[in-house]
Amino acid sequence: YYSFRYGTSGVEDALNNALRGESDDVLAEAWRKLFHEPQVGRDVRLALDAAWQAQASNLLGEHSGAVVLLTIPEGAIRVLLSQPLYDPNDLDEQFEFLTSDESAPLLNRATQGQYQPGMVLEPFVLAAAVNQDLITLEDAVEDPNRPVEVAGQQMDCLFPLIAPVTWVEVLGASCPAPLVELAPQFGAEGLQAVWDLFGFTSTPTMTTVPLAEAVPGTVTDPAVAIIGQEALVISPLQVAVAWSAIGNMGVPVQPRLVAAVQNTAGEWVSNAENSSPRQPILSLESAEQIRAVLPTAEQRTLEYTTLVLSGPEESTNGWYLGLAPAAAPRYAIVVVVEDVDQAAVAQEIGQELLRVVLDN
Repeated sequence: YYSFRYGTSGVEDALNNALRGESDDVLAEAWRKLFHEPQVGRDVRLALDAAWQAQASNLLGEHSGAVVLLTIPEGAIRVLLSQPLYDPNDLDEQFEFLTSDESAPLLNRATQGQYQPGMVLEPFVLAAAVNQDLITLEDAVEDPNRPVEVAGQQMDCLFPLIAPVTWVEVLGASCPAPLVELAPQFGAEGLQAVWDLFGFTSTPTMTTVPLAEAVPGTVTDPAVAIIGQEALVISPLQVAVAWSAIGNMGVPVQPRLVAAVQNTAGEWVSNAENSSPRQPILSLESAEQIRAVLPTAEQRTLEYTTLVLSGPEESTNGWYLGLAPAAAPRYAIVVVVEDVDQAAVAQEIGQELLRVVLDN
């Protein structure tokens, strides 16, 4: 937003000079002022798709939550949605109300939200385990349906599994107990390295949106940390970048919200932010193995869905992670819906938005 009274935030803050028409060339700026030439603001072109952004908002409806949709391999952010929404045109009149509103509309949940990850971590943990040869996805898993108790609350599979069971079925049902059994093979340092590897303990390299401060997420009890119920908190943007590595041959994308900025001559210049090449965090084989066993929707998309304990009062958030199209992903999507008791709420939103994207 932009306000004379309350300042600027987001793109308006990061690219304030361009939008105001101020030049980075000190000599050119001095020349303009000397000859009293008008200060003309320059345009900024975002990577967002307005139609997809509106569709995501309609699908999320009255729910609080966030949606992030990235392109693979470019990292262009096509949807960056946080709800509840507010009208930035009414910011001056509504600011005091917005800052005191318990629903926190000024918080960009997509980039600043700090969520308990829970079983959102499962595909990343299994990818790391495969990458380190700790398991193969065809290994048999005993007693996958065993409930896990955390702080007096019970975590279960999304649906019960029938023996024989491998890690493939465990992933599809988002079962916590097998991960608890896997924790000693990583240990505290090993799990911490996994969090670091996938970028869960660092801030994404972007300057055009407000971002949450990185949290170390120090692992003290691997059995609790591996199911996302310890110190680690994550934002949907962090998850989307990590998830993109599964669909991009083990290489996470560089998130990019601004596509281009006009220069003083009125020419469009591609945004060079985050242009440095990214390094693989998984082997190509490990990424392909995880992708090959993810559940599919209509044979068009790959997905992972889970329900996460998010507070001491048994509140839960639904999460959906999707890749599309299934054969050669060009999009990575993350949806989180707060305070729902069915993971299917997030799943339906993500699936429908991907249908719109693929049919466009």
